[in-house]
Amino acid sequence: MEQISLVKCWLREAGAHNVLVTSAVNNHGVAELLALLHTEEGCR
Repeated sequence: MEQISLVKCWLREAGAHNVLVTSAVNNHGVAELLALLHTEEGCR
């Protein structure tokens, strides 16, 4: 799965956690966010 598709899917699943995601991007950058996404269960 493409990383962009994974991110979009994860953001939909995250819902109310979007503030946390935004904070993660601002504080750590996209690479770390993607690493975090890969530790979560992927969309099926």
